[in-house]
Amino acid sequence: RLLVLSGQQSWALETLQSFIMPDALIVGAPANHSYFPHTAQHCQPNQASQFLGQQHGQVVMDAFAGLSADAIGAISGTLAGGGLFILICPTLADWPDYADPDYARFLSAQTSRPLCSLFLKRLVGIIQQDPDVVIVQQTQPIPTLASILPDTPPEQKEQASLDFAPCLNAEQAQAVTLIHKV
Repeated sequence: RLLVLSGQQSWALETLQSFIMPDALIVGAPANHSYFPHTAQHCQPNQASQFLGQQHGQVVMDAFAGLSADAIGAISGTLAGGGLFILICPTLADWPDYADPDYARFLSAQTSRPLCSLFLKRLVGIIQQDPDVVIVQQTQPIPTLASILPDTPPEQKEQASLDFAPCLNAEQAQAVTLIHKV
């Protein structure tokens, strides 16, 4: 599940207290923030690939530190099934115009930053159109964690769909189940 906390960074970090898990991986946010559990792991976006091969029940990405598509790909790969990805970002309407620190790595020394990021504009559109994304704007009431997470964990939904897989015999059905577990 994706939860987007859209507004001022200080508000989003404070709101995060309602959702943060002890084993969370936090990318981009200041590691010494008092709202984070001391057991949480921290890294900067350019270090995200170091966590590949690990699993986390929750991943937090602070887009105010720069939104790297590479970092999103790496850390989303560490999210365990049924986990929660939390994206902290500026107000969605203003985000494409935000001076993203990550954007600088794509510019030559003589090039100035464009006024609007087409990548962020497209990302905002995709986020807003996806019915499974939970968006919490700064002006809205904060939902509970239980209302954000799906009723049935994804693994159980996938397992239920495997029960009806077109298998010719019991051995094939067992093989499909074992492969799926791996």
